[in-house]
Formats: sequence, structure tokens, C-alpha cells
Amino acid sequence: MATRTIFTFSATLFLLTFLLSESESLKQPTFEIDYENDTFMKDGKPFRYVSGSFHYSRVHPFYWKDRLVKTRAAGVNTIQVYVPWNVHELTSGKFSWDGASDLPRFLTLAQEADLAVLLRLGPYICGEWEFGGFPAWLLTANASMVLRTSDPSYMKYVDRWFTALLAKVKPFLYNNGGPILMVQTENEYGSYFACDFVYLKYLRDKVLAALGEETVLYSTDGDGAGYLKCGKVDGVYATVDFGITTNPAGAFNVQREFEPKGPLVNSEFYTGWLDHWGSKHSTVGMVPLANSLDLLLNYSNSTNINM
Repeated sequence: MATRTIFTFSATLFLLTFLLSESESLKQPTFEIDYENDTFMKDGKPFRYVSGSFHYSRVHPFYWKDRLVKTRAAGVNTIQVYVPWNVHELTSGKFSWDGASDLPRFLTLAQEADLAVLLRLGPYICGEWEFGGFPAWLLTANASMVLRTSDPSYMKYVDRWFTALLAKVKPFLYNNGGPILMVQTENEYGSYFACDFVYLKYLRDKVLAALGEETVLYSTDGDGAGYLKCGKVDGVYATVDFGITTNPAGAFNVQREFEPKGPLVNSEFYTGWLDHWGSKHSTVGMVPLANSLDLLLNYSNSTNINM
């Protein structure tokens, strides 16, 4: 009798454990900002990302899987990815999502490599990429078009592009079981002359309407108040970018002027600098780079290591 009782108890305990495990696995994935505790929350737990930049448009698709696996092996848990408009709409109105422009395949491979994704939608991406990601045909569409503004002649093409892009992105959101934690609209807009908040709010509203109100949006600007004052809009979490010669305390103090609560984030930790034609090749020593990264990570912030 005692043996039967023990067996019944053990079986019941096993069943309860199994059911609890199944219940946990069936919970919808969540990613959000915890403003009270100044952190990101992933599935209800504090989360910090250490990210590396990965430009799929600069890597042959044959090597995507190999490079993603190696990126994860390097120790980062996330990648930050630009979407170049001119890779996907080389000809006006004709969208490409295969071969070197197969964004869904790339995102699938990233998830298989155990990498979360921060997706930078643009429409302007900079990224030291041809025309900042804009397709060349925009220059001939309307001679008076003012790019990166609420100019209707520009916005009609942005709207068409975002409608196509966001339909591809939505299934890959973390809340939908995919790898994308956050999406960025525009890029370093505070460095642009226009300071057009109608434009920024349109991008915000377009993305939230397509992806869902729970989607975490973020912006990236330089570490000066003059940049963030034109790059920050309500409903989009403002982050900063800076390199190894910048004191993180000063940069994060600027972020705090615009985001008093929430996680500290360096969305582009510059490990070096770009070259200009005819100028001396820019290099950075490994020791100062490692020391600067170590100092930065001591702030318990989330960081993306920029190319």
C-alpha cells in the first residue's frame, strides 16, 4: 500500500512538473522597457544585450550562416542590422526578397544561430552605404523632392516601401516568436537640417500600426543635446552613440536629459572610424579599444559594437 501511495505521489508530481513546463513554453514571448528599474525585460526577466553590427548587404548570402554562427561564438547575444532600401527596390515599384536581398532567410538564420536582432528600418540608414540606403531613382522622381521630410512627393515612396517591408518584418518580431527585439526608425536624424517632427511621427505611427502597439521602437543620435532635440519623439526610445574617445558618463548624462528613466544604451560603439578618399587610413589599437569597451560595459548598459 505504501509503495502504491509513493508511486501515485511521484506520478502526480511528475505530471504537475510536466504541465508547468508546458505552460511556461506556451507563454507568448515578451520584450519591453522597464522604466522603473532602468532595464529591458525579456520574457519577464531583466535583459542586457551586447550586440555586434551585421550588414547582410555586405556579405554574400552563401556565407550568412557561417558568419552568424561565428558572430555568436564571439560572445555577443544580439546583432544590429540595417535594411538598405536600395537593395530591395532597385527599380521603382519592383521589390526583391530573394538571393542577396532575402531578408526573411537572413532573419531565420540569425534566430537559428541564437542571435536576437535589432532591426534598423530607415528609410535613411546611413551605414556608410550608397546614398544612405536610398534608391538612386528617387533623384529622378521629383527634382524638388526634399528627402527625409514630410514632403508628400517623398513620403508617397516611403509609404509604399514601408508597407512592403513591414509585412516581411512582422512575423519575425520577438513577440511573434521571431528574433527581432526592437526596431529603429530613421537614423541619427538629429544631425539632419530638417528637424521635421511630422515626418518622424509618421514613421512611428506607420510602424506601430503595421507591427503592433507593443513593438519597442528606438532612435539613435549623437551624444549631444543638439542632436537629440531633433531626433527624439514620444513613443520612440532615444539612445545615443559614441566611440572610444568619449567618456561614457558624459554621453549617458545626455541620454538621461531626454530619457530620465529606462536602460542606458550606446547603439553605435565606434571601434574605429571610416576612411575618406585620399586621407590616411584610420586605425585603432586593440588595447585602447578593449579598455574603452571594458569601461563602457561597467555602466551596465546595453551596447552595440559598431563596424
